[in-house]
Amino acid sequence: MNVCIVTVYNSENCGSFWQAYALGKYIEMMGHNVTYLKRSCIGTSHDIRKTIEFSVKAIVKGRIGRVRRYIRTYRSFEKAIQNFPVREDIESDVDYVIYGSDTIWELSDSYFYRKRNIYWGNTAPKGVKKISYAPSIANTMENVFEEEKEFLNCLDTFSGISVRDDYSYETLKKYTKNEIDVVCDPTLLMDKFFYENFITQKVHQQFLLVYWFGIIPNSVMRQIQEIARSKNLKIVSFGESLRGADTKLEFDPFLFVSYYSKANYVITNTFHGTIFSIIFRKQFIVAATGKKKILELLKKFKLEQRNTDTNMYEKINEEIRYFEVEKILDDYRNESKEFLNKALKEKNDEH
Repeated sequence: MNVCIVTVYNSENCGSFWQAYALGKYIEMMGHNVTYLKRSCIGTSHDIRKTIEFSVKAIVKGRIGRVRRYIRTYRSFEKAIQNFPVREDIESDVDYVIYGSDTIWELSDSYFYRKRNIYWGNTAPKGVKKISYAPSIANTMENVFEEEKEFLNCLDTFSGISVRDDYSYETLKKYTKNEIDVVCDPTLLMDKFFYENFITQKVHQQFLLVYWFGIIPNSVMRQIQEIARSKNLKIVSFGESLRGADTKLEFDPFLFVSYYSKANYVITNTFHGTIFSIIFRKQFIVAATGKKKILELLKKFKLEQRNTDTNMYEKINEEIRYFEVEKILDDYRNESKEFLNKALKEKNDEH
């Protein structure tokens, strides 16, 4: 069958890249042909105009190293997204459209609200089967969906619905007669051996990896430095978040898995940063305050104790019992694969 995936595949975000790529590869492994609906870069994080704007501001401030990282990030993602076979439109040759993953159903986000007809299936031609795989509403409040009740009738046009988290499930089940499954993020459909195929750089140093979005509080910064000093580790960070890092890397999906695979420890505040810590069986800490999707993920794997932004030194020394985590992951992964197998099999049965 011909399957078209509608998702965020071309943002300058390593997690977004890998969720899109992993989902497509798994569906190809099922024996289907996969394309992605073309998404314009205008107004996204991979908009060349933003790269130029940020670079000019950095030059004015004399931060030439930052300019180099902006340019390298743009180039690395421009190259990486060539891995996605894209189509301009969803046409009659498409058997199934899969919507997801990522936060494409986050109606509180201005971009996804403007594009809601695309990401909720209203632009798909009649006769094309639609399923969702692991989209999330993120932290969108229920009152936003109450105001969009009529729009949400589109959920009844899906032949299969799954979401990525319990919060999305509990919110959306009120607006459709269809059953909703909770499935794993597409990155978890694949194991670490899959990602190790994409390692592009050999890493030999011993290091603490910091994958953090936003400004790191000084209190957290001091704890990171204490951990690195006590364990005689270098500090490696992605982006601009960590002052005093020994190595600052540009965002690059292949560099991301190269360093994740070799990190001695990981400190993050992101959803996919947590997922890849689990995939690569790392001793990690996540600062997840107020982030429902991370808190749910930790609860799913019985790793709630890894959430802290205070006693990080103590927590990072508490060994994760990965044999227990792997049992949960295997069941979760198999249930999620079964959802896809069943959803895509229905079309085959009609032929």
